[in-house]
Amino acid sequence: MKISSTLIVNFVLILFFISCVGNGSSIDTASSKEANINKHSKASNMFEWLPTSCAPENFPIQVLSATLFSNENASTRIPQELYLRSRWIEEGSVELMNDEVKPIPDKLTYKWLSFRERKVYLYDGEMPTSIIAKYFQDGFISPIDNKKATYKYIVFALAPTGKICIYLSGKGIYKEVSTLQAKEYKLEGEELNELVSIRHTLDNYIDLRLKRDFKPSEYEPVDANSFEVTKWTDVYKQKFIWQLNPIINKKIRSLFLENYNGEKLYWNNLIEFNLIKNQPVPSKMEIAWSEAEGDETTFSIINFDEGEIFKAFATLNLPNDEIIIQPEINSITYGIDVYIKNSKHAIQLKKCKFETR
Repeated sequence: MKISSTLIVNFVLILFFISCVGNGSSIDTASSKEANINKHSKASNMFEWLPTSCAPENFPIQVLSATLFSNENASTRIPQELYLRSRWIEEGSVELMNDEVKPIPDKLTYKWLSFRERKVYLYDGEMPTSIIAKYFQDGFISPIDNKKATYKYIVFALAPTGKICIYLSGKGIYKEVSTLQAKEYKLEGEELNELVSIRHTLDNYIDLRLKRDFKPSEYEPVDANSFEVTKWTDVYKQKFIWQLNPIINKKIRSLFLENYNGEKLYWNNLIEFNLIKNQPVPSKMEIAWSEAEGDETTFSIINFDEGEIFKAFATLNLPNDEIIIQPEINSITYGIDVYIKNSKHAIQLKKCKFETR
């Protein structure tokens, strides 16, 4: 049987076409894999979050401008309240229209006026993006329902001397992430006139606002080296090697801590808590305990005296030693004695206030 040359040519062309499609398919597959990797990388940095700000009590500030930026060409404005004067680490205003899935920001531009310091500060730089993304990914166990959750707010706490302390919060938890340092900034020209109008200098504007809108404790001059300033920038942020050792003949169910640095943290496993080495000084401790699984839970609450506990930590903080906070709880009378110890000495805290519920 003879095979025509035309048929042979057609057959070769078909094979060539199949080969090209096959090669193209493999290229498309490789591109698809790369696209999926990039998509996953971006998705791991995408969360639903809102920005907000706060400032310490008696240190009122005015936000002049504040915006977050990401490498995805997205920007998110941080709400600008006339004054920030709330308690430390307390969410201020939020814009619900920003309540959407978006990338963790890479850059922050934040400008504010600190009334008592009579200074303007500007931060224009990087954000601790990878650290924040890791916290969002890992999440936490919520003290509200004892279930896994993640953060909702990125809180910018504006401290004296131009420090921006970044916290994450959500479902009862506040976690300190990082501290940024802003620089002093001089308002001039149109930028100054927009704030104070042509008729006033910055000092005139500050005096007018302080006397009209604030109480005396919010506008008295302040020394940058005074405890009133350094407690927010240094003292409360100190960390020590300490562990908790409750003495009680019952089952410990959970631990909730409020720390002087503004954190509020929760553990449903005391062993896991004691694996943490460097920790801030606690201001409040809530220990939940019960007779057995399923029994009614009792909460023993300890409110520490600031001066007493910091003095005890300073006294017992020795090199190559660790501090133990040892609450001794009577499960019948609910009485509590609190001792702070190291390997050589023990101090009983006598100014604590206790609650049981």
